[in-house]
Amino acid sequence: MIKFIPRIIGSIIVKNGLVCQSYKFSKYNPVGTIEKTSKYYLDWGVDEIMIINIDGKMIDLKSLKKNIKNINIPVCYGGGISNVTDAKRLLEAGIDKISLNNLAINKTEEIKKFVNLFGSQFLCASIDLKKVKNNYYIYCSKKKKILKINPYKLLDLLKKIGVGEIMFKSVDLDGTKKGYDKNIIRIFGNKTKIPFLISGGSNLNKETINLALKYKFNPVLGNVLLHHENSVVCAKEEIFNKTGFKRPNRFF
Repeated sequence: MIKFIPRIIGSIIVKNGLVCQSYKFSKYNPVGTIEKTSKYYLDWGVDEIMIINIDGKMIDLKSLKKNIKNINIPVCYGGGISNVTDAKRLLEAGIDKISLNNLAINKTEEIKKFVNLFGSQFLCASIDLKKVKNNYYIYCSKKKKILKINPYKLLDLLKKIGVGEIMFKSVDLDGTKKGYDKNIIRIFGNKTKIPFLISGGSNLNKETINLALKYKFNPVLGNVLLHHENSVVCAKEEIFNKTGFKRPNRFF
C-alpha cells in the first residue's frame, strides 16, 4: 500500500491583475505578477500551483495562458467560474483543474454538471471558514458576512455529488503565518473522507508535516511565507525523513 505523501501547493491570489498577499480576507498587498510568482514557486519545488482571482469575475484568459505556459506542474484555477463553458475555456488555456467557491456553497447541485462532464478529479470545492465562539461558519468574502449554511451538511452534499477534493480555508488565520487551524484539520478532516487541502496561516514546520501525514491533507502555502524563507525545501526534507519519499526541490 502506497503511503500518503503530502503535496505542497503554492497559492497565488490575484486582484486587479496583480498577485497580492492577503490578510484575513480584508487587506491585499500587491507583490508582483503571476508569471514571476509562478517561477518563484517552481524554483522552490512546490507540487502544484493554485491561482485564485478574487475580482468576482473570470481572469483574462489570454493573459492567463501566457503566464502559465512554462509551468510544468499541475495548475488549478478559481474565481468567477459560473458554468461548464467557463471550465472548457480554462482547459483550453492550459488549466489542469478548477476550484469552485461560490457555486460550491450557493449552487451546490450545479456541480453535478461539472462532475459528469469532467470527472471528480477536475474539481476542488473551496470552503472559507470563520470561527465565532468556538464554532465554525461558512464565510462569504464577497459579501463580507457569515452565511446561514450548515458547513457539515454542505460537506456531506459535496461528497455525495462527487467533488474530488475540498479546500478548507481559515479566514481568521489568513496571512498571519501563525500556523494552520488544528481544529479545522481535526474536525473537518475527519468528516471529509476525500482528499483535502488546508489553507490560511501557513507555517510549514515539523508539527505541520506531522499533522499532514496523520490527517492526510495537502498544505496550501501563501506567498506571504514563501517569499521570506525556504519553507518548501525544509518541509520536503521533513517529509522525506518521515516517509522515505523524495520529490525534487528545483531551487538547487
